[in-house]
Amino acid sequence: MDRTYALRYPNHKLKNKVGGAIVAAGRRGSVNALSIINNFFLGHDMLVTGLGISGYGTKKGEVKQDNRAMQGARSLGKQIVQLIKAIKTQN
Repeated sequence: MDRTYALRYPNHKLKNKVGGAIVAAGRRGSVNALSIINNFFLGHDMLVTGLGISGYGTKKGEVKQDNRAMQGARSLGKQIVQLIKAIKTQN
């Protein structure tokens, strides 16, 4: 994310692209990670869907057992698709 200057200047290549943040965390730090990702999206003039989703797990694959996170990720995906469709119908 630190090396995305070329995406921002001179042509704003991510402008009006749709973004949704998903974070996998061990125990803590997901709120800060979501904030950083969403600020990245906003800094590139992207369209942000929701606040983001956090999944928790400390072992490989464990986050898949976090039903709330998995449902949230599916919901976020649907929101992204809806927003993209709405944008396309307006153009």
